[in-house]
Amino acid sequence: AAAAAVAAAAVAVVMYWKYGYHQQSAIDSILEKPEFTLEELLEEDDLLQEAKSDNTKLVDFLTEKETLHKLLNYAITSPDGSDAEQHQYKYPSVASDVLAIDKPRIGLGLLGDEELMAKLWSFVDAPAPLNPLLASYFTKIVSSLYAAHTAAVFQYMKSCEWDVIEKLLDHIGTSAIMDLLFKFVVPSESPESHEVLLWVCSKGFVKRLVDHFKPGFDTDVYCNAAHELTEIVNLSIASPDIENEHNPLLTELQASVADLLDHMFHNFDVATGSPQPAAADGDGDGDGEAAEEVKQTRLMAIYHGTQVLLALINIHRPLLPAVATSDSNPNVNMAGLESLVGPDSSGRR
Repeated sequence: AAAAAVAAAAVAVVMYWKYGYHQQSAIDSILEKPEFTLEELLEEDDLLQEAKSDNTKLVDFLTEKETLHKLLNYAITSPDGSDAEQHQYKYPSVASDVLAIDKPRIGLGLLGDEELMAKLWSFVDAPAPLNPLLASYFTKIVSSLYAAHTAAVFQYMKSCEWDVIEKLLDHIGTSAIMDLLFKFVVPSESPESHEVLLWVCSKGFVKRLVDHFKPGFDTDVYCNAAHELTEIVNLSIASPDIENEHNPLLTELQASVADLLDHMFHNFDVATGSPQPAAADGDGDGDGEAAEEVKQTRLMAIYHGTQVLLALINIHRPLLPAVATSDSNPNVNMAGLESLVGPDSSGRR
């Protein structure tokens, strides 16, 4: 009797899986319909899990050119204010997650289509400021592509008809773009990562960042530019595989200290702690709320620029044993300070 019961149970299990008596997933139910839309799939909470688990029929649909175009539209196109809430929030978020899935077919589907890649990168070929939420989706997609297909993304960046690094730096005030830029200078397991770093350096990356301390930018730009530069310094300290003297970004930053100081204190009256009137207001009137706002913004440029200088000093701390550590010995090791600043492009120190 026991053996018969076991046999019956085994037959039941086989019948359950063989003839589909188990409950079908919502995704499979949609895919089996004669006609369905991408939006129906985007509504399902298990879409990402199904795609990651190699649901062949689902991945086939997601990698169709028309579907990839729609997903990209949702991820990087500002929704119309009259759109339903799903169009404004859920669909863009899920679409970006789908495009960032670590599946070769999805990544190669984007990389293998020039029209799709042009559409993706066109997001940063736009005036500042960017929509910060959509910028985070753009960064998520590009970061995923870069991690999985470094050589292909690098090749596209080099061959792009406009300067990718310049466009990204135009949006350094958007934190997501700042994060993406840093990924291009961080060593990775990819053999191309060092080549990418050298290429980014050759584009005048550090000098362009330093130029963002000039008057006329807002506080977010000063803050993010400083963060990017200090992270470059910290990377040099933390990464044993990048020796400081051979890090081209750090070398360029050390050569740009004089320029950084010039930008920080440009047209700034140190005695009063304020920008001079002509710098505070384009029409020459230094009074009023506009002048005060400019003053506060310039003070933030000085504050954030100082963080960069302190990060550089931290590298050379062993060379500065007598930098005002006590009242009894206020002398400064000038050799250490000169090695910090280094000569700029004109030979100044």
